[in-house]
Amino acid sequence: MLVIIHSEIGRSEVKFHELRFTNRARCALDSKQPTDRVFLLINNMDIARSLYRLAKNRRDDSTTLTQNGIKTYRYSILKIIHLIHKKIVNGDLPLLPADSSSALSPFQYQQIMQSCRSDEACPSLSHYLEKLWKGDNSENLPTLDQNVFARKNNDPSLECHYLKKFSPLESELLATKPTKEILINIGNAAKKVNEYLSSCDDFSELENIKVASFELSLPIEHHRNWNEVGFDYWNSLKLYFSWAYRNSKEMEKYSGSFSYLFKSVEIEDSVLMTSADCKSITLPQCDSSFLNTNAIREFAKKDFKKNAPTLDILSPIPDGVIRDLINAPFGEVNKDILNLGQSTSFDSWNDQFRDNYSAAKTLMRKKLSSALMNLNLISKNISVDKISNKLRDSAEVPFDNYKKNSLYYLCAEYSYASDKELSFIKKNLAILKETSLLDQVNSTIIDQSSKDLYLYFENLSKNINEYCSDLHQKFTWDKNFNLDQSGFQSWYLTKVSEKNIESTFDLKRSEVIKTATPLLFYANYKKTPNLQNVICIDAIDCSRLVLKSILDLYSATLYADTFWNLDHVIKSPELFNPYAERTACKVYDPWFKTKSTLFSFFTDVAQAGISVSYPGVVFAKAELKPKRVVSFNQLIKEGSIVYDQKFEAQKINAGLALDFGKLLNIPCGVSISHDEKNNPYQYLLFKGISVRACENHESSTIDVNPNNDISKSPSKNKSQCLVCAINFESMTSLTARSMPVVSSGFFLTRALFTLYKGFTDPQNIPHSWKVDPSLVLDVMNNHKDDIPNECVYPLSHGQECQI
Repeated sequence: MLVIIHSEIGRSEVKFHELRFTNRARCALDSKQPTDRVFLLINNMDIARSLYRLAKNRRDDSTTLTQNGIKTYRYSILKIIHLIHKKIVNGDLPLLPADSSSALSPFQYQQIMQSCRSDEACPSLSHYLEKLWKGDNSENLPTLDQNVFARKNNDPSLECHYLKKFSPLESELLATKPTKEILINIGNAAKKVNEYLSSCDDFSELENIKVASFELSLPIEHHRNWNEVGFDYWNSLKLYFSWAYRNSKEMEKYSGSFSYLFKSVEIEDSVLMTSADCKSITLPQCDSSFLNTNAIREFAKKDFKKNAPTLDILSPIPDGVIRDLINAPFGEVNKDILNLGQSTSFDSWNDQFRDNYSAAKTLMRKKLSSALMNLNLISKNISVDKISNKLRDSAEVPFDNYKKNSLYYLCAEYSYASDKELSFIKKNLAILKETSLLDQVNSTIIDQSSKDLYLYFENLSKNINEYCSDLHQKFTWDKNFNLDQSGFQSWYLTKVSEKNIESTFDLKRSEVIKTATPLLFYANYKKTPNLQNVICIDAIDCSRLVLKSILDLYSATLYADTFWNLDHVIKSPELFNPYAERTACKVYDPWFKTKSTLFSFFTDVAQAGISVSYPGVVFAKAELKPKRVVSFNQLIKEGSIVYDQKFEAQKINAGLALDFGKLLNIPCGVSISHDEKNNPYQYLLFKGISVRACENHESSTIDVNPNNDISKSPSKNKSQCLVCAINFESMTSLTARSMPVVSSGFFLTRALFTLYKGFTDPQNIPHSWKVDPSLVLDVMNNHKDDIPNECVYPLSHGQECQI
């Protein structure tokens, strides 16, 4: 990636940043680390509408005023972000811990953050941030380590550039590993950098009046220190931004005469921040807030409208994000999953993304508003007892076919949603009794809480299910009864019917009101007796409408974090890394293939080695499970590594320790070399394989260099790892002298083959590559726009190639 270096948000020379290519497993691991590059996506439509109305009221030129206002709006956002970064770096603003529930978080901060959940207007948080902005850090919140960021001329600026077009300079988003072709594309794009990006304040380049796309990049000097505070940094930046945008004098200065207008915009709905790589802005958590925020990813895809009817997020009865993770645990990564490469510009992609998201949000808001109004009106005007009495009174009248169908619809729909024994979603709907997620949103429409509305439905459903149970079903729905399935509501047909049946629910209601006076209607119904002015027709219709409204309320609640800003902070979904939530929820374990490969290797080696002195006594009883730490001591104690009971355990353990040393306690480094003199069994040799692992099992980095990808420079971190080796040559020779080769040679052969095959897995063994576009450009300039084959490896590892 490349950036524009500047002192504030200005123009200057172009500097190239390393591109980090990762496969699936490495991308999943990276999600646990804080990113240092983000895309800042700004939606200008709300402010554009306000500016246009202002121009009309003033009788000014609407085009000029709107364009100038939008430029000022974008400039103000970038300036206030830059100011917050500078204050954090200089220690003028403390870090606000990302994990406010941690015991290490200051008590007052912890209490405020917990109380402000789902409260868009949180005066206590605003007052707290105001004190910190003025320099009052009485709680002694930590400040940023001054050594985290690189300081050029004592100015560790937040680097920024405006993204014009998607290009090979974002290749890490569309490829797993850099090939020669990809490197050439990167070099060609670097030559034409001005076609793809511009400085952040070059507003002549901002052609799209609706949206703007920027990249912010941090000049990290010490990555280890950054990994410790990075999530706190981004959390602080987002919280301070929301406060400063509305309340700081600096924002008034940047926005000038438009200040009062900008403050009226819900900035959290207009600005979105997402990581520009596989790393994260917020630490991935397996909770509804993180998962549902990431569901926004669906709206960025080119085929969103085509797939919208099948998406869970827009389903009449959604299953929730976690169901998608379980059903599809291995999604694509780094394969342009959001179709950036298919857009003519970054802004056109951003524009399409915002359009899809806005349309879905509008649909959800209409669904929510309608549900709340219906529930509010019915619950306040018709008691549960009244509906129940009307249903039982109607049972005294002979049922015609229409009434039989209506009762069948009522009983079937309520049975599906609330029957004690048969309902599939009753427990899910009960979330409305426990949550207050949407009450802040609801309060702008009605004065009842989600809990109140659910309790009304709960009492009603209990009575209806009892009524349906008491019906003389064999008389009501006898053999002559003919069910018209189209009369079910569309949500029921979607979930239950295997046939493609279109609901005629509204059409049948329109027919009924032609001859019957509705039970509940709006005042305009007397003037205009149409369905739009009818709330519900009779007890059956009112009950079915209550159920439909509860389902819509549940749907909005389940995906509340997707559509509403409940925490008064910028959304920061991990758009480009679907493994962030998969790893957080342990649906995917990026270390599993590594550890299972080592497990198989070590057990085969153990079997081969021990069979020299104790033939056939040691073998592996069970496969390694995900999240399992490879430790032979533990495996022996638990019985995963077992031995023949006729041998004494102490002698077996002594034999293992004698032959394998530290292999008992940690995964060891293993090296194999070609040596014909010491090892006559050439079929056992795989030249160039090496494995190294650190002592910390869960967070260790295991470097693998198979024979087609040999590293020429050792890792700088080798000193931090405990390495041991096994001499296969002497072991094999010993085997040859003491017993037939097949007894132990088989295990050694299988061990080496398993190791080689396992560690060449392109997706599930963590691999990463680094590319410096400036080095690629140098090679291409020296070789007539080509890259020699000999340069592909070093360039793919961030190294120079001087050929």
